[in-house]
Amino acid sequence: MIEESVKSFREVVIRVPTLRQVEFKGRAHPKLAEILKYVAMGERFFLLVGPAATGKSTIAGQVAEALKTPAYAALAVTATLQREDLLGCRAHNLTTGQVNYRGTPIVEAWEKGGVICLDEVDRGDANTLCCLNSIEQGCLYVPRAADEGGPVAKSDKAIVIATANTYGTGANRTYAGANQLDAAFLDRWRVIEVGYDRDLEVAICGGDSLAKDCVTYLAACRDRADKASIRR
Repeated sequence: MIEESVKSFREVVIRVPTLRQVEFKGRAHPKLAEILKYVAMGERFFLLVGPAATGKSTIAGQVAEALKTPAYAALAVTATLQREDLLGCRAHNLTTGQVNYRGTPIVEAWEKGGVICLDEVDRGDANTLCCLNSIEQGCLYVPRAADEGGPVAKSDKAIVIATANTYGTGANRTYAGANQLDAAFLDRWRVIEVGYDRDLEVAICGGDSLAKDCVTYLAACRDRADKASIRR
């Protein structure tokens, strides 16, 4: 029943006079249309904030699918993530003595105009993530040269989507592993709240009036638990 509910059809069509029509056929996340509208308006950096299992990472993949981007790069952010994991590193060839740049899927998608998903970004180290502050200027500073790094310009179509369970303010009772993020880093993003897909839950519960009542009751329980800071 769950598999059939997820596969059930929900079409999203975005029409903007100055841009081509964007279509997504499938079980579109309720927030997909909103993000595509912002993309059409020129927005490129999004921070999706919401509880676990609300489909934040799924949204990033659906944005790439809807826009038919040439590349999609997803990276799980953790406290041990290094700058090199994001921007690449200089690789030394012990045989020839040459120093070559070893890139990452993140930089590749940045240049090609793809979608980049930084998953669970509030688990990352605040200082490490500050290496991405230059995205607002449309470039990433990567260590391509042997002696110094250089800027890599962003494709006009590249989109960066970060996901988080918190607003970067640090750990709480539910998300004890979350870190406090730098205000300069957080300032780069359009923040979008992501909740549970009510229609999907109703469909999973059977799709009838009783299912709607059950989901409404569950939603009320969630809200009360959140307000009371109850770990659920």
